[in-house]
Amino acid sequence: MQEAARAQEVIRALAGAANALRLYPPTSSIPDEAVERFVAISDEETRAHGPLRYIVEPQGFRVANEVWGEDSSQVRTFAESLYAHQSGQILIAPSVAGEETITFLKCVGADPALTKEHGGLRNVLVQAGVSHLAVIEVTLRATADESLVGTDIISAPIDEVGEKVAAAARRWARSSASGEGVDEVAQSIGSLEEATRELAANRICEALLHLDESTRVDVLAAARQKDSSGKPMAGMYSVVARMGPAALARLLRLVASKSGDDPHSLLPELDLPPEALEALMSALDPGEQSEEERGVPPDPKVDANAAELSATTAEEEAALRRQIATSSPKLAHARALSTATAVARTHRSVENVRAIGEALPAALQAGGYREVHDALDYLADLQGSADLSVEANTARESLADPRLVRNACAAAGTKAEPATVAMIVEAAGPAGQQAFIEYWAEAQGPTRERVAAVLPRLGERFVATAGRLLRTADPRTSLQLVSMLAALGDKRAVPILAQSVDHPDPSVRLAALHALADLPSDESARVLVDALSYRDAVTRTAAAKEIGRGGVRTALPALHGVLERYHLIERDLVFKTEAVGSVRVMGSPTSIDVLRKVATRSFAFGRSNAALKRLAGEALADIESRSR
Repeated sequence: MQEAARAQEVIRALAGAANALRLYPPTSSIPDEAVERFVAISDEETRAHGPLRYIVEPQGFRVANEVWGEDSSQVRTFAESLYAHQSGQILIAPSVAGEETITFLKCVGADPALTKEHGGLRNVLVQAGVSHLAVIEVTLRATADESLVGTDIISAPIDEVGEKVAAAARRWARSSASGEGVDEVAQSIGSLEEATRELAANRICEALLHLDESTRVDVLAAARQKDSSGKPMAGMYSVVARMGPAALARLLRLVASKSGDDPHSLLPELDLPPEALEALMSALDPGEQSEEERGVPPDPKVDANAAELSATTAEEEAALRRQIATSSPKLAHARALSTATAVARTHRSVENVRAIGEALPAALQAGGYREVHDALDYLADLQGSADLSVEANTARESLADPRLVRNACAAAGTKAEPATVAMIVEAAGPAGQQAFIEYWAEAQGPTRERVAAVLPRLGERFVATAGRLLRTADPRTSLQLVSMLAALGDKRAVPILAQSVDHPDPSVRLAALHALADLPSDESARVLVDALSYRDAVTRTAAAKEIGRGGVRTALPALHGVLERYHLIERDLVFKTEAVGSVRVMGSPTSIDVLRKVATRSFAFGRSNAALKRLAGEALADIESRSR
């Protein structure tokens, strides 16, 4: 944990220097002070623990298997700059200087498109003389050189590096037999920046261990051959010396037996530090020791030790989950989309926008909702672009798969933000919007509530799709659509809801009236007023009730007209009772005269008429008391 904290402090200091260099003018002393602070901190850490290596993430750095820096604006900005240059790693070697740091930061802050034209950030840094700060790019650049020198040792597959190392040893044997040997291992490592040399040497050593044993023996045997100057293949020796004592001891025994030498005679050829040499000699000559001398206890407690070793702690389980997450398809597909989006933002082109469209479906299928949100947000910005709007729309349409939309709906409110799901539905077009509607119709309980949070974020196209389906849907689906349009809360849905008031099914008509009352507008008020004259009594009554519930005051004159119509034998008392209730709820003084007429009528046959007079009297008293 302490090592991770120290590593974080170094990259934080470098990000702070980058920020100071970007914000302050050349005449200010603040950038120089920030650079000096980074040099001091990095020098102390690298001299004590060796070169530092960080994995570059879209908005931070991976340090000790944990992504760090997303909550720091300086670190996040620095990571985004490196990511835009397609840099996957950054390395910091000991003895980095201030001028070198400033040059490095200026190269990182340059336009990625311009840097790409000059061969990429790594090539620009090498040309600028930066060697103690290095980057490893995500993609490999093609090269005509098939030798080890022309191979990107750090990024190439380990088996490929092993094959190139074996071929380099064979070429050394051929060239040394006729003159001065060609040491490709020394050349390839020496051509790298100071910060990457140790990493490259370790990777070549790892590649050697991936070779089969006989090939490994042939490699060292070839490297032992001396050229015309009497020197062996020093580059290969420096790599072999990095092997573990047991693996190196076995290799020396096999090479010695092949040439008829004593394994100890090979030791002077290796340049090993004293402690490594001592460990290697112990591996070559394991002395006869008793179990007690070797530290084996009298009672090893095998069962107890096995149980202890097989148990996992919470920290170990968390580490395992992180490793699983790191190797998951989600990370791979999401990172591909994130990289495509970052490149397109820095270098606008048809090809880069197409790359986003190609990466979108896989990232969404894998659950990379944050990366999908960022990509769709960028494509939305291109909608008004004269040169890229067509490609942007094509890229968005790559999500027009109902299965993808349904998966996104299922993740709403849990793995995906409602705003992200809404963007996916909009981008998927009519097919995706219909899939969303079908999912809504099937959803129940908490799932319906989570999907409902997406509705307010959907736009006009969704309203049009819902209206088209409503014209041909069965009553059950129509009821769901009306409910959805009501939850949408968009006044653009009013014309569609108005058409639904004429639906053959009464439940759909009542749901449409309820929704219209929740969407106050001149058109919704007109529809509610027209519904007071509907041929069906249930619909008329519902319209009167919804006018009061929605507080549609522009409908008061129509309600007054309903109450003023008087027949000796009243047949629509339930309708008028709801009208009285709505008038009372709105409490307008203009209703006083009408209510007084109803409450004081001389002729009121039957208990229903009497009840209507009583309700009108109570409403009158209530409004008058509020008007005083």
